[in-house]
Amino acid sequence: MKTLIKYLSIFLLVFFYSFSTHAQQDFTMQIVLDKPVDAGPLKLFPGVKDKDSYWYLPNKLRLAKNDDGTPKFKFVKWVHNEENNTNEGIGGGVLHCVYGFGVTEDELDEAEKALKKINSRGKIIGSVIYKEGTVTVSIPKLMDPEKQDIVAMAPAPTMEGNYVAVNMQLDKRSASLLWDSFKTGNSLVTFNFNMTIAGYNSPIEAKIKIHTDQIYDSQQFKAGLATPWLNAEIDVLVKELIDNGSIEIEKIGDNFSMQAAIDRVVEKATDLLFTPFGSSQGPSISQLTSAANSQGNESLLTRATNLLNTSRTEARTERDAVRRRNAERERAASAERERTTSRDTTSSAGNSSEAGDLRPEHSGGLEPGDSQRGVNGATPSGGTPNLEEEPSMPSIAIVASYTVKKIKISGTKTFSLKESYPTTIPSPFGGDLEVNMTSCPKCFIETNLDDPVFKQREILALLDGLNANDFDKYINYGTVQLRKKHESEAFTYDEVRITRKNFNQEGNLFTMLYGWKGDNNRSKWFDYDYKIAWSFFGGNNVETDWESTNRSAINLNPPLTRRVITIEADKDLLDEQKVRAIDIKIYYNLGGDDQMKQFSINPKKDVLSGQVEFMLPNGSQEYDYEVTWRLWGNEQKTSGRQTTSFETLYVDELPN
Repeated sequence: MKTLIKYLSIFLLVFFYSFSTHAQQDFTMQIVLDKPVDAGPLKLFPGVKDKDSYWYLPNKLRLAKNDDGTPKFKFVKWVHNEENNTNEGIGGGVLHCVYGFGVTEDELDEAEKALKKINSRGKIIGSVIYKEGTVTVSIPKLMDPEKQDIVAMAPAPTMEGNYVAVNMQLDKRSASLLWDSFKTGNSLVTFNFNMTIAGYNSPIEAKIKIHTDQIYDSQQFKAGLATPWLNAEIDVLVKELIDNGSIEIEKIGDNFSMQAAIDRVVEKATDLLFTPFGSSQGPSISQLTSAANSQGNESLLTRATNLLNTSRTEARTERDAVRRRNAERERAASAERERTTSRDTTSSAGNSSEAGDLRPEHSGGLEPGDSQRGVNGATPSGGTPNLEEEPSMPSIAIVASYTVKKIKISGTKTFSLKESYPTTIPSPFGGDLEVNMTSCPKCFIETNLDDPVFKQREILALLDGLNANDFDKYINYGTVQLRKKHESEAFTYDEVRITRKNFNQEGNLFTMLYGWKGDNNRSKWFDYDYKIAWSFFGGNNVETDWESTNRSAINLNPPLTRRVITIEADKDLLDEQKVRAIDIKIYYNLGGDDQMKQFSINPKKDVLSGQVEFMLPNGSQEYDYEVTWRLWGNEQKTSGRQTTSFETLYVDELPN
């Protein structure tokens, strides 16, 4: 009980500290990302200021639980009988689950003990809060089960303990394949969190030069001007640009790592050349669609699936090669042990007749000066061979989110990497949910929908891209109304209201119902109408018109888009202009009164950059800002209120 209270107290302290910090720094944690520590079952990141404080990575897949302890998981295989030219009715499956990530008390205890062996003063403070992420769900291809099809992609929660709901509608063959896999206890559904952590990097003492004119002229860049880019594709592009000299990396100190430098180049090149998908700085969605159709380009999910399958094929090939080499080493080690045993037997017989001769024979053994490692990596005298580690199977750390900026950057851009900068790293993880028909029989339902009188239809409603924290920042509540007009001319109405409280209680899964009222046309029975209303902070209300659909699930997308603005300043310029501090105010409007966020630059404390996150109505990119420079001698200058749509604000140049 004391241990539980201790961790709860630490968590609450870290949560409120982190929340207030992230409100200003926008989830750039004070942790060093390139100095992770493996402590038992967990990965830990040390603090930037306090090297003895560590934050653990909550990267263990968790299935949400109902109040009775059963998992929030349902798999329904259904059929509806109808007359047709086949011997099968229409049917398929619906899989619903609510899941997230986290760690257990036992894992934390084991990690703390392991940390003490690495750093006797080390202490675990709390969990890492992810900056952003997506969830992908994949199943085996029916005709090629070695490959995977990505069947769902959604925003992921960023904090431990929050959950995301996924609903998958499957055809008959896929439903039967998965149904049989759940019988064996080996689920074929794979859930992948493709998360991003924001923190700080260690200085790598390098200089990078990006020759933008050469990049714009390259064939691989021209080929993707009018299409969305996957993160993995940008990574491949940057490495090709390094190889052909369009991007140069120069070592300028001893604390240099080529891989770390490449990672920083990817970040800088992405920020310089690309913009998030749908941004005002990139091509419009209609332009992208037109270009994709004219060029015959594949869909994003198809490209993501193909990239995943290619990576996994390469990993399997390398894994098989490693297994062959390891098998050869084990055979060599076994043969060496047999030879050693034989020599020992011969030597013992010789010693019994010539007790004074203790020198070993060298026939087949190690000569003086030979390596103590045997042939093909085997160790002599019955030692263990030095086996290679098998490569892990790639996860789906590939999110389609960028397009090329409309405005070209000319010339050569030079960046010095001598200091610690805010940075991000990918942190993918996942697996299956460890639920099967033995562990939860009532989670699996087979049903025939053939009796119309007793049948009722359950409509699922779930928020897409939001978690509980969004209610604290922007939203009072959301409402979805259902209207079903039956063949008998009667109406059925139903409604759900979603607030922070019932969002947590229901696990982001809300249901509405209608039944049979003279609906003899079974296909039209699936049709219904719905509309959605939103109430935002400041008295702003948005309501849609009635829409018709026959889907079994309604995704509730708020009419808002998240924007992240990067603020940067150059320390040398600020020192020249005698700037003591800079206060930046960001103003944005959600359809009513202005709202405001603040950020501060402090050159003395090396706080020279950061990010501010806020929401704008869909289709709107503009926001206002005001910069106040506080100079030595109690003087100050201000920019006045300005309007822009830039994603990066440079605040190191004072107005005249």
